[in-house]
Amino acid sequence: MDITKEMYEGQQQINGALCRVDWRLIQVLRMIHNIFVELRPHVPPDVLDKLERAINDADVVSARVASIKPPGCVPELREEEDPTYMHAATNSPSIQP
Repeated sequence: MDITKEMYEGQQQINGALCRVDWRLIQVLRMIHNIFVELRPHVPPDVLDKLERAINDADVVSARVASIKPPGCVPELREEEDPTYMHAATNSPSIQP
């Protein structure tokens, strides 16, 4: 029994579950953003911009979590769970190393 291997596999499962939660919450936030876009006359443009940047930043950080190895993440890619997932831009200024 290789305890290190078992620990990595367990941590991959935990990371995967946490990423799945992130991905779903990000999708919900995008839906809320889209509702605000439809209500544009009643929502200041800077609020929409800030909301979109925050959602994209969360998307980028979440994608990076899955790529840290070891231990990794299962599933590693959102496409494994949702082939239609659209990633945010990875050049967000608040995410730069």
